[in-house]
Amino acid sequence: MFFEGLDTYADVYLNDRKILEAADMFLGYTVPIKMYLLGGSNKLRVYFHSPVNYAMKKFNADTIKYPDDNDVKRSNIYTRKAAYQYGWDITSRMVTSGIWRPVYLEAWSGAKITDVFIKPLKITKKKARYEAELSIETNYAKDLQLLIKDYRNNEIEVKKLVVKSDLRNTKVKVPILIKNPEMWSPNGSGKQKLYNIDVEIIAGNYVYSVNKQIGVRTIEVVNKTDNYGKSFYLKVNDKPTYMKGVNCVPLAIFPSQVSKDQYRKLFSDLKSSNVNMIRVWGGGIYEDDYFYQLADENGILVWQDFMFSGAMYPSDSIFMGLIKAEAVYNIKRLRNHPALAIWCGNNEIQVAWDNWGWQQTYSISKAAANTMYDGYKKIFNHVLPDAVSSLDSSVFYFPSSPQSNWGKHADFKSGDNHYWGVWHGEKPVESFTTEIPRFASEFGLPSLPDMNSIARFAPASSITSQVIQDRMRSYKGLNLLKKYSDDNYPLSTSLADFSYISNVLQADAVVSAIAAQRASKPYCMGSLYWQANDCWPGITWSSIDYYGKWKALQYRTKEAFSNLLLTLKTDTLKSVFSIVNDGDKGYG
Repeated sequence: MFFEGLDTYADVYLNDRKILEAADMFLGYTVPIKMYLLGGSNKLRVYFHSPVNYAMKKFNADTIKYPDDNDVKRSNIYTRKAAYQYGWDITSRMVTSGIWRPVYLEAWSGAKITDVFIKPLKITKKKARYEAELSIETNYAKDLQLLIKDYRNNEIEVKKLVVKSDLRNTKVKVPILIKNPEMWSPNGSGKQKLYNIDVEIIAGNYVYSVNKQIGVRTIEVVNKTDNYGKSFYLKVNDKPTYMKGVNCVPLAIFPSQVSKDQYRKLFSDLKSSNVNMIRVWGGGIYEDDYFYQLADENGILVWQDFMFSGAMYPSDSIFMGLIKAEAVYNIKRLRNHPALAIWCGNNEIQVAWDNWGWQQTYSISKAAANTMYDGYKKIFNHVLPDAVSSLDSSVFYFPSSPQSNWGKHADFKSGDNHYWGVWHGEKPVESFTTEIPRFASEFGLPSLPDMNSIARFAPASSITSQVIQDRMRSYKGLNLLKKYSDDNYPLSTSLADFSYISNVLQADAVVSAIAAQRASKPYCMGSLYWQANDCWPGITWSSIDYYGKWKALQYRTKEAFSNLLLTLKTDTLKSVFSIVNDGDKGYG
């Protein structure tokens, strides 16, 4: 029996026999149950423990009090569970429990393929060489027959071989060759060709088959010291490629409610808006398999955070074991996707430890600080990179985003940057055009949804209504957004005017940032604004609201991310026009 997602602490019983103790929302569990099954009906019972009560016992017993700016009870850090559900500036606190991904039975005889990794070896325009690394579980005493081919299009070299069974777990490596491959390219740079790899294992009269899709491409993240400071850019198929993209959050506060139609709409919206990268933020979830399939099909590269954000974490042996198992499970689950470009250890923890004053705010002693940071290094400098290196070494890993802070001029010369001088720093929106990092992995400005969307959660409201105030979860509050609005546009007195003007403000501000960043190419090689979507109907940084409606920013993004862009920068003395062309074709 396979449990794809139990949220989070659960005891599982089959016919009153405990078969599983689950403790990680992000981990799938396989449980052999043949010995517990009865003839006729069987009873499966899943008992969930409160994640808050369970973790608070650990919090109260721990001599070290770990910082966590987003969870007031600070129980989040003890639990491998989606952090945004404990409260964030994009949503209210709604801590869930339950079965959030499918549970199913699988029966097999003879042999079963438990894992397939189509590992890239050497890729050129003439030949793409891979190695299929197969894990096979068998209870068949005789030789097994293995077949690898493409039943749909016959585009790969067929492989047939005999595998010796050892009546346990068998590992097999098989070379795969694709001649004259058609390269998989990001959206806006070419086509998204996918090759089918069908793997069959035959044990007498039993056949077990698995299909994988791969895209032939090379991706290199260049993060090296250069004349300016330290670069951060992607070379895709040996070509430096500007990343035009977004950060995404889970599509709902209760992720089990997200439908395939919602995923399809999101990727359709992003593709039509010329997006070529999406960052899966570390405060949410490792997304559904279908999410990554759509990324492959639409040519949208995935920057994948591990699920750690905005806090320090314990590093005892039990917790570290969970982290390692979670990493192994999700790397194996995602590593065949051509869209997967980056693994990042966490969101904003290193920059927070260095710059946010946690040590003073939380009265952390020097001894406790040393223990915390030693644990940090174990997780993000050893456990996670070791897992990536051993399971998917072709994908770039780095410990924490951003690599640089935004408080000083020198910060913008090194690596990726979350620029929050506008909003958190309360700088004017014009700062977007002067504070240019090497790679902008977060920046943005919030806005209200339109009045039709507002009417669905706050009918007959005004700017000062408590329900409207409560939908802005940022500690800066709605007054700061009103100040930005009033400083840049005519005063808005009605909620309808404020909704409209905040949309115009957000679109103008974020697009001005994108234009300035792209005009600085190749110094700056990426613009991932915060954020594409919403997980609840609120006042957030999204360009598409919770109900799937485009805000003004989403319409403007389509132009700002087009391959050909004309930008204009003016001051009191001069005007500077820049033409940016990310395409392969010249323009007269």
